[in-house]
Amino acid sequence: MPKLDVFVAPEPWPAFCRAMDVVNRWIMLKGMLILRDVPGLRRVPGIRGLADVREIHVADAEIARLKALCADGGATFLLPNHPEFFTDWMLDKEMIARVAPDAASWATNGVVNGMGRAMQKFFLWNNLIAQIPGNSEAAKAHSVAWALQGKGVLLHPEGAVGWHADYVAPLMPGAATMALDAKARAPQKSVRLAPMVWKLSFVEDATAGLFRECAYVENSLKLGKGEGANPAERVHTIFHRLFDREAERLSLATMPGLALQSKRDAIEAAAVLQLEGWLGDGVRGRDAAVAVQLVKRKARAEGKNPSPETKSAQKLADRLALIRRLGDFAFQKPTITQEEVAEHLKRLRNDWCKGTWRDAANQFIPQPVARRHAHVRVLEPIEVHVGDDPTHLMRLVRTAMQTALDEINAGLEN
Repeated sequence: MPKLDVFVAPEPWPAFCRAMDVVNRWIMLKGMLILRDVPGLRRVPGIRGLADVREIHVADAEIARLKALCADGGATFLLPNHPEFFTDWMLDKEMIARVAPDAASWATNGVVNGMGRAMQKFFLWNNLIAQIPGNSEAAKAHSVAWALQGKGVLLHPEGAVGWHADYVAPLMPGAATMALDAKARAPQKSVRLAPMVWKLSFVEDATAGLFRECAYVENSLKLGKGEGANPAERVHTIFHRLFDREAERLSLATMPGLALQSKRDAIEAAAVLQLEGWLGDGVRGRDAAVAVQLVKRKARAEGKNPSPETKSAQKLADRLALIRRLGDFAFQKPTITQEEVAEHLKRLRNDWCKGTWRDAANQFIPQPVARRHAHVRVLEPIEVHVGDDPTHLMRLVRTAMQTALDEINAGLEN
């Protein structure tokens, strides 16, 4: 098996990591002082900062507490939320540069190993741990051993980016199971889960940039020019037109006047029914996520030469998964902020806009439409004990993260 398809332990190079801390802070996040605000130059990503995060607001006391925690010889698993791709890496790296410079960080196999051997070496020097799909035991073992050295391990318990900064998705149990493994190996050591959250806010009116993003999505998806007096109304129209097209593909009756959530639910039900027919086991009424997983599993069993019916089922399952990315969190508030509009547009671009170099670049380095500040909270750690239930531990983490995000948003509204 080629080296790129198996776990390779990180090869952290401290001097290189420290140099990348500086690059990250001024090229990736904040941009170059003075030049970043010069008309004309401020539109150049490398000058303004690829993530255009001008300031990071975090309490000195919280940083000091986490720094002391990461230096006390215990095993610490750092757990940030995961609302935005690329910026997450940059903010994560800035945080560990402040509190745990030797911490290892998890990343997807497609990032660490998906760009060839030279980039694999670059990421291994940066102490990134590759998550190998279907074979994560070696990565977990390395993480536990690294954490037990008192150096810290960072991972995103939400898993994939959801583009919903105000909502913490259900957390996966991996961090808790690794922490429990560490505690079982070294009962005398303190082992803890250390949650933290961040929220990005625009520091200027983003209307013009959001309208440009709307126009790009409409053109890319061939939805026609949208309607709406403001970006929120226009992105709402984009979703309606996209869902109407998906409904037509499923031979659903037209749904004029139907609320967007109702359209999504109707499309989901129709798609699941078709997928269950292809599965052919007579079972009906499955949860959509279960149906998608069963289709993928059955398709894999057919090998490299699937039938036309299987290919059709796979495509439908993929589209259903994308439609479900607009979760119930999107319907919980009567109005949405410019930041939430931006998230919807980035999710649309990432999930649906394909086929051009611009789309490919946007998937790896999505560009913000206006200058931003990051608001970071470092939460109280959760101590892990032998015999703890990992599901309960992650439930505690999620509750703490959601509470902190709600408090950040309340502060921003005042």
